Amino acid sequence: MDATAGYRRARDGRVRNPWRRAQPELPLTDAEHALVERKLELLRLTSFGFTEDRLLHMQHADLAAWTGACAGELRRRVAIEAPPDRATTLLDFPTLRCVSLQCRRVPPAMALALLLSLGAAPIARADVPTTADTVACNAEAPHAVREGTFAPNRADHDRAAVARGTATATSGTGTSVESSDPQIHGMAAAGAEHPTYQAAYRSCMRRKGF
Repeated sequence: MDATAGYRRARDGRVRNPWRRAQPELPLTDAEHALVERKLELLRLTSFGFTEDRLLHMQHADLAAWTGACAGELRRRVAIEAPPDRATTLLDFPTLRCVSLQCRRVPPAMALALLLSLGAAPIARADVPTTADTVACNAEAPHAVREGTFAPNRADHDRAAVARGTATATSGTGTSVESSDPQIHGMAAAGAEHPTYQAAYRSCMRRKGF
């Protein structure tokens, strides 16, 4: 077993790797990103926007691809998207084939202090795409759609359906998507209505480090 394979197994908690401290965390694969997206959407819907506790059971096919890194990314995304008056805890139980989301209400004073401590400024963080990033990915996505090089996942289809409904209700007044998820923030509203466009845009953002 080579060092990389050993580290991947150690990352998932199956073996102890003596090089763990020396090696950086490996990035998620496209399949792992897609799996995290699906679980995030399910938790968002069933917990009413990350406001109520939920137990998410893993199907056998998903469990085979689920890793400790997937759980860590899901935990990070939930914490980012949860309302400011909720403190979230995500517990991963791979042997029980489930993930537990706990949402605790934070007193208003504590919520305000947390926002201030994080610097509650509008989009001024390093993990948010710049205008140049969004322009480049919006220019690349249509070509990828025509070439058929990307296969959308379930989350892409769900978001595209929501985008089409929003465009119908608002007569298409929005020009781009605003989201706390850097992989879809800045996506052209017209392109967001198509799941393949969403997949291509996300892939472009991933290559840029988001």
